Amino acid sequence: MEYRGLSLDAFQEQAIQFIEQKKSLIISAPTGSGKTLIAEYAIAKALKEGKEVLYTAPIKALSNQKFRDFGQLFGREKVGIMTGDVSFNNEAPILIMTTEIFRNAIFEDPKRFDDVMYLILDEVHYLDDIERGSVWEESIIFAPPHIRILCLSATVPNVMEIADWISKIRAEKIEVVMEDKRPVPLKEICYIEEQGMLPFEDAARTLPKKLKKIALAKDWKTRTTSTQAIENILDTIRKEKHYPALYFVFSRKECEANAFFCRKYQLLNEQEQNIMKQRVLDLVQAYKLPKTALKQEPCTLLIRGIGYHHAGMIPALKEIVEQLFTEGLIKLLFATETFALGINMPARSVVFHALKKFDGVEVRKLTTLEYQQMAGRAGRRGIDTVGYVYTNLCSDLVTQTDLKQVLKGNLGEIQSQFNLSYSTLLALYERLGKDVVHACEKSLGAFHQLSLAEKLGGKQKKKQIHEEQQRLVKKKLTLLQSLGYLNSGGLTSKGRFACFVNGYEIQLTELFFSGYFEEQNETDLFIILVSLVFESKKVYGRKPKTLKMFQKLEKELVKRIQPAQSMEAMLGLKEDIRLPDFGLALASQAWAQGKIFTSLPQYTNISPGDIIRNFRQAIQLCRQLYKVCHGYKAFTNLLDRCLMTVNRDEVNALAQLKAFASIKPEAKAEEK
Repeated sequence: MEYRGLSLDAFQEQAIQFIEQKKSLIISAPTGSGKTLIAEYAIAKALKEGKEVLYTAPIKALSNQKFRDFGQLFGREKVGIMTGDVSFNNEAPILIMTTEIFRNAIFEDPKRFDDVMYLILDEVHYLDDIERGSVWEESIIFAPPHIRILCLSATVPNVMEIADWISKIRAEKIEVVMEDKRPVPLKEICYIEEQGMLPFEDAARTLPKKLKKIALAKDWKTRTTSTQAIENILDTIRKEKHYPALYFVFSRKECEANAFFCRKYQLLNEQEQNIMKQRVLDLVQAYKLPKTALKQEPCTLLIRGIGYHHAGMIPALKEIVEQLFTEGLIKLLFATETFALGINMPARSVVFHALKKFDGVEVRKLTTLEYQQMAGRAGRRGIDTVGYVYTNLCSDLVTQTDLKQVLKGNLGEIQSQFNLSYSTLLALYERLGKDVVHACEKSLGAFHQLSLAEKLGGKQKKKQIHEEQQRLVKKKLTLLQSLGYLNSGGLTSKGRFACFVNGYEIQLTELFFSGYFEEQNETDLFIILVSLVFESKKVYGRKPKTLKMFQKLEKELVKRIQPAQSMEAMLGLKEDIRLPDFGLALASQAWAQGKIFTSLPQYTNISPGDIIRNFRQAIQLCRQLYKVCHGYKAFTNLLDRCLMTVNRDEVNALAQLKAFASIKPEAKAEEK
């Protein structure tokens, strides 16, 4: 069978047959195997029948890429996007949404989805994400019953359990399509000090079975230096003509440092250099970046065919790098792992700078799924016959067991992270009343526990599981009732307000109903909203002392929010109600007062990408408040002024999206 001039694999044909039968299905296949083509077929079928499709993705970069790709494939007028940062053409038949936006919309206006044929959940293994996995479960559980679900997942061991869970809660059979074979096989090569390049099997035999105490105490300076290892690996890639190469480094600082070290290389021929110079100029102009960007990093590196990519960069520069990599002009790209999540940018070879990373809490080995997601970028379907994966074993102290566990270990099962937010719980309470306590019984975690109980034949155990699941909801209802969000008649005005504010709903509701917001000017309002979304711990590992000029403002906010936080702790609930963090207050103030973005480093040492991300999240809260406060003219006027003041230039996500969507890809550069 062929589709769009491509010969389909057996698993793709099987999936398309299920779509023709309008069935829900989950597809589990390796990275780069062609799952997206199946999603595109489902979209085309829905459009042909005059129906609509929702496409959800875990990250905004992937949402933006799909917005442009689908626009080019199906016509721009047929594609809309809603990510929190932007809302554009949202009445289009193909609507791209973050999972959070979809979950919220289910409760706010479910009738808007009456004509939807398919909900496509890309990267559905994100169910396992500690911070956001619950939203994926909620989206599956509460999606309108007439909608068919198409789940795209990496290879995971408990895909059948997930399909059985969805089948049960949605009262429809979920078909499962599995593919284990990669379309382009991988050759895994390890670099070891002294031995040089070795196939995986030989490298595993060379490593020690255990690390001796003397090895653990060994001075890192006596080991092969990081730059020497990079040189040796890149020399091999150059000799073997394995460019373009994607070099994964698990630190933003190292990512840039390694790219700068490689500036001595020129990976482009004269013709490619001329093309690159013009493309960089065109893209900088398209994104309306200052001309000075052309003489700064990463633009000066790009002329050499080298780039870097991480979340600390401003989004426009990240998209420029992504575009140039897609066009084949970047031959060597240093990137953190976020580059591997969903974005379709394969290479001929992939390099791992290390097999361990700091995950915000501790230094740990990569999981096998993380390794596969990144390694899966090697080998371009239809171009390469083999993908090459190089692993640098000089950066870490690694044993045989470590190497085998990461590269060839068992994939961890997807675990439930179900944890109903307060706004979701309030929306459900309005529909279900006290029966809302049974909502947790629909979670993947409850399904897993009950399945085990059934196998053991324990009715008493099943009863205990139901009671445990209900206990969490009852605790949250106790908190909401104590704070005045619920009473015997249902939702109060505070409860209805919090229903429509998703994310920081308790903090925003407490501040609004205390009248505190209305006392502020637009600058202070923006500072307050940024303080709610910003977390210093994620940047510094700790919360620094608030500057004296903001301490009074902080004290007033804490006075209004802390009672709710204290009650949450007293009930033994997971900490969802955070106190404000003024670590970005000075930069927020400068931006709200009209300072240019390039001046902000003098007010904070937070990276530009993190500044923009937090500012955009604050703008999103501002929009939510505007929506829910319609009719409070004095306050909505304040919100209007705030939005006009801060949603500009580099922070304006819609302007960036339009620039991104308007870019016409150049013909792919020929490989050397």
